[in-house]
Amino acid sequence: PNWKWEAFLDSYLSIEDYANDKGETSIPSYHKQGGILKVSRSTFIDSMAPEFISSAIQYGIKFTEDFNDPNGREGVGMYDFNIRDGIRDSAARVFLGPLIKNQPKNFNLQINCQVKRILLNPIHELHDGSPQYHAYGVEYEQNGELKTALLSIDRITTVGRKFENVRSIIVAGGAI
Repeated sequence: PNWKWEAFLDSYLSIEDYANDKGETSIPSYHKQGGILKVSRSTFIDSMAPEFISSAIQYGIKFTEDFNDPNGREGVGMYDFNIRDGIRDSAARVFLGPLIKNQPKNFNLQINCQVKRILLNPIHELHDGSPQYHAYGVEYEQNGELKTALLSIDRITTVGRKFENVRSIIVAGGAI
């Protein structure tokens, strides 16, 4: 699977609703407006932040305006957050909230479980010879019991601590 940022950029931008910290109408090129996930610069800047950034630059660390820019993933700068008007937009709230409220028949929410592996089938090879995979299910542990959930579409959503989501990608064979 291609787990590189560039492969996810269009999907990510389609869900983002970016707001500038200064209320400007223009937005950086690696952000979009109109999606369901609220993203903005922090409205609180600690008095030490500018000093810290200045010191890092003096020691040769480059300043990064936008960490979404593929040429700016390393460096020092201010981060964007999933916060708007003091309220954090969590993945559970944004993506699961509407599903739980409307309860579609094809939606099954499992809690208190840990993904053990994502079940994958190779479907074809890419131009560089690497395989392309289709996810058809997940194997997970819940209350000490190993269970399997099969998918009717090619979407798997995990919500949890960042470490656990990264762990799911690694056990699926992806590289970070």
